[in-house]
Amino acid sequence: MAVEQTPDEMSGSPDDWGSADSAITRLRSEPAYLRDRLFYRIVAGSLAAIAGLALVGAIVLAAYEKAVPDSVVALGSTAIGALAGVLIADRR
Repeated sequence: MAVEQTPDEMSGSPDDWGSADSAITRLRSEPAYLRDRLFYRIVAGSLAAIAGLALVGAIVLAAYEKAVPDSVVALGSTAIGALAGVLIADRR
């Protein structure tokens, strides 16, 4: 495929995913969290596990009077923020 090709010449290429209109229609048809529930359950569970482990780790370190590393706090808060982003549905 040369750079000089027009979109009409590229229509038979293996990279053709259809027209932009059909792609937009397909993307707007149903939110991703409804199409692929298993994936989002895995993601939500993993993020919850990471946040929980960071919390438990911070509590254990504090119980032994050790300093809690900033990386544990950052990891836990990032996991909670990402979990909130995954769980809040985009209702437009």
